[in-house]
Amino acid sequence: MKHKRLAVFFPVAIAAICLFVACKKPQNFVLAITHVTVIDMTGAPPAPDQTVLIEKDKITALGPAGSISIPAGAQILDAHGKFLIPGLSDMHLHLTGAGEPNGSQEFLLPLLIANGIISVRDMGGYLESLVPLRKEIEEGKRLGPRIVFAGPYLDGDPPAFQPAIITKNRAQANDAVQSLKQRGVDFIKVQSNLSRDAYVAVAEIAKEQNISFVGHVPDRLTAWEAADAGQRSIEHLTNVLRGCSRNEAELMLKQFRDSSRGGQLAWQRELLDSYSEENAAKLIEKFHERQTWQTPTLRKGL
Repeated sequence: MKHKRLAVFFPVAIAAICLFVACKKPQNFVLAITHVTVIDMTGAPPAPDQTVLIEKDKITALGPAGSISIPAGAQILDAHGKFLIPGLSDMHLHLTGAGEPNGSQEFLLPLLIANGIISVRDMGGYLESLVPLRKEIEEGKRLGPRIVFAGPYLDGDPPAFQPAIITKNRAQANDAVQSLKQRGVDFIKVQSNLSRDAYVAVAEIAKEQNISFVGHVPDRLTAWEAADAGQRSIEHLTNVLRGCSRNEAELMLKQFRDSSRGGQLAWQRELLDSYSEENAAKLIEKFHERQTWQTPTLRKGL
């Protein structure tokens, strides 16, 4: 477990995480979490009564209580009856998408930390809020998770969501990718309304600029094509189920013919009825071959 960031689940969790994740610390800071049950997420059984030693943001020792030498002056956190796991990551959220002027700072960031989420992947938002927010967290001025972000979406006209950069041709794709990279985004996000030509241009320019692109599979492309184009992740399994159909080409055409509720329900029934285990296996193999990751964003219904 060396070098992993941890989440502590008990009433003083925020204080503990703040000490070794987000806040400024003395140069020689040492934290000892004692008598804790460690769940290392490898499939090994829980290890009770452990001591974890953290020095300068690194886990330097882990073992049964009494076997770890705690340096003089270390801060000791007694975690009898509590559990310790590697910190969690939320791989798809929108920190500036809640309609809250401060980019969800007042409620979302504290909730993430309180639930052990110490890394997040912001999948579309306003750089005017995200850039300073990340800087405040990195400098220890605000408690929050580590943030990577895409900034505005690249989408067709009209765009499906805001903020968006309308991208209809290679010139616009080139300007968008280069400007976002210069502004410090970690990856480019593509959206559903991109045309085939614009999508291909984004994929090629992102490769030239050595920046990954992720997001939706545009409506008029297949998940197979997205994997071959180098898309690093597919969000919400967009067009993946369609790619598992025996009738993918027909379903792609029918998808846009009738936008009424009845038409969409009929399309969804045909989508499910035409599922092919053989095609699904081939698509999964393509994802494995191209290392195209999936972010399903599934949740338990309320």
